[in-house]
Order: sequence, then structure tokens, then C-alpha cells
Amino acid sequence: MTEYQTYRGPSQRRGLRIALAVAGVAFLGCGGSGAASRRTIRMEELRVTPGGVYDAESLFAEAFDLAKAKRCPEAVDRYDRVVREFPTSEFVSAALYNAGLCLMESGDANGGIARFERLLREHADSPDTKHGRFQLLALYLRVHRDADAISVADALLADKALDPDERMEAMSMRSEALLSLGSLDDAERQARIAVAFYR
Repeated sequence: MTEYQTYRGPSQRRGLRIALAVAGVAFLGCGGSGAASRRTIRMEELRVTPGGVYDAESLFAEAFDLAKAKRCPEAVDRYDRVVREFPTSEFVSAALYNAGLCLMESGDANGGIARFERLLREHADSPDTKHGRFQLLALYLRVHRDADAISVADALLADKALDPDERMEAMSMRSEALLSLGSLDDAERQARIAVAFYR
């Protein structure tokens, strides 16, 4: 199966972004003709706690570092907080994907399934969707949810953007699910299609 690296998330220059936002607020609120300005500046939400200030990006970065350090339970907690506390953030999709990977790699198949299913259900247009489907397909095969695996494989195979290796992988995994269901003829037919495609 193809290995996918943990996704870092949207790249931003946090310090520059905060400095520009503060400068913009200061500029809009000071001097000028005294007439009220009706400009809106969109900023990421911030959380202020007795321990400090954080936003979705800083919480995501903390989770990412914990995952790299193989501290999966703590990483998943932070990823889940990104999803829960900042539901409109651009980091939500990547947080669901990374939490699913972390849980998958630590042996919590059901936890991984829940994150990948939510990613596909709530963020269907995300760039994480294709790889999320592959991960979900692998987990469904692992826990013998073979009918679900076939549905996910079919969704993947309907994607015209799959490269040849990804298409081959999806066909092979679909064949595995059919075999597990006892559909020997269908599994053989799918395997033959995969081999013919490979050639």
C-alpha cells in the first residue's frame, strides 16, 4: 500500500500575519479625518487562556510536533481540539486526516475510521479527500468491513484524477474486499482487470 506522509497543513507566516493584523487594526482606529471607517479585517480566531494565547495554527503545529515525537494520544487530543474549537478553520481537514493517521498507526482502527469518515463527510472538497479515502479503505479492510471497503474503492475508481499507481492500488484493494466477502468470481475478475491495467 502507498505510504502517505503526515500532512503539515496550510502554510502561513503566523508572526507576519499577526503583525499585519495588529498594524491594520491600529491604522483603522487611528487618525484620519475622524470619520468612521467601515472596513472589515478577517482574522483567525484566537483563544485566550490563563496559560496563554493560541489559534488553530499554533494548536495544529503543537499536534504535528507531538505526532512526530510518536506521542499519538496527545497529538490526537490537539488535532481534535482544532476541529472542535475552530470548526471553520482551514486546518480542520488536515487535523482530521492527521488524527486518523496517528490513530491508524497506533492500532486504533475504529478511531481512525471515525476521523476519515468525518473528513469525507464534512470536507468533501478538501485536498485531503483522496488520500483520506485510501486510508479509510485500508482500515475497512483491516476490520473486515468489506462492503464499506468496496464502496470506498468504487468512489476512488470513479476519480478521474487518480494516477495509474493509485488506480492499480484501488483495484487491488477492491479485489481483496471481494475475496474477503467470498465473491471469488468477482474477486478474480477484479484482479484480472487490475493486471490488464498494469500491463
